[in-house]
Amino acid sequence: MRGPVGRRLADVVCHILPGSIFVIWGAWWAFNVCVSILRASPSRPYKAQPWFRVGWRRLAALEPLTKVLLPFLAISVELYWDHKDYRYLYCPPGTKWAGRFAVTHMNNWQHTSIYPGFVLSGVVDLLCLAGVPLPPGTGQGVLSLAFAVMSFLMAAHKKHEALDAAVHGLLFGAMLLVTLALWAEAARPRSPGFGLARAAATVFLGAWLCQVGIIEFDGLPQWSTDYMGSSMFAPVVFAMMALLVVSALLAFYSSLAALLRFGLLPQAAPAVAGSGADGGARLGLEEARSSGPFESNPLLKPEARAAYSSLRRARGSSSSEDDAEHARAVVHIPV
Repeated sequence: MRGPVGRRLADVVCHILPGSIFVIWGAWWAFNVCVSILRASPSRPYKAQPWFRVGWRRLAALEPLTKVLLPFLAISVELYWDHKDYRYLYCPPGTKWAGRFAVTHMNNWQHTSIYPGFVLSGVVDLLCLAGVPLPPGTGQGVLSLAFAVMSFLMAAHKKHEALDAAVHGLLFGAMLLVTLALWAEAARPRSPGFGLARAAATVFLGAWLCQVGIIEFDGLPQWSTDYMGSSMFAPVVFAMMALLVVSALLAFYSSLAALLRFGLLPQAAPAVAGSGADGGARLGLEEARSSGPFESNPLLKPEARAAYSSLRRARGSSSSEDDAEHARAVVHIPV
């Protein structure tokens, strides 16, 4: 049953806001993955990364910080700000079901259970950025775990009306697509197709989440809950939206390729050791040099700096041309 107009509007917003965040997040991934693919070379091959630095130094950690902070705002909205009072987990004393789980609030608590995984992912990213020697692939693994938890909770999110069950079942499918793309990317970190799949699936997830808010709460007659045609047509919208997202990604990649041809494509963001599926085990010196002074570059571990210095001493040269030639070497660094 659809609620009052004011309640429906709030529900639409509560779907469109997180949906828009996933669209922006996926688009950010798509941009960086495309740039990394187009800028890849034999000395600096493509490698998967769970997150990407922002160009401005002070905002470099914006993505992991967003994953840490934004969920607390979402939880506050889900449990308090979007309601007249706090959505308690247990029925209060003096009520018929005192001490038992509040069934009418279970939806809210299931929704909030999605967010801790993303907070943990953001914390892991910040630890990698700070140089904590986490096992290789930790960042990639925790990020895939966050989406896997979200997928599991959506699969267990019981709905009774046909349309409600249909759109949430498709939402579970969209979440599962992101999870599978991340698992594939972790298994094949040098395969750029999986990075593009992860980005496209995240944009698609956000777009469908926005569409769920419109279908369920906008009050449009074609999405009536008591009419079977509504639940039958929802998969058609889902499939067409998937094709639209893939088409947009192809057009976006082609646009960036054109920028590369005219020398207008920005450099790829430097990787953070320990966060990717390969643990950052191969660090191109040219990549590290491009992000700041070599001698004080935080991307280089002592082993890399020592290897580079030994290479220069062996060649007995300090000219800028030879320096650039040395920088194109790739040093293998155990993480």
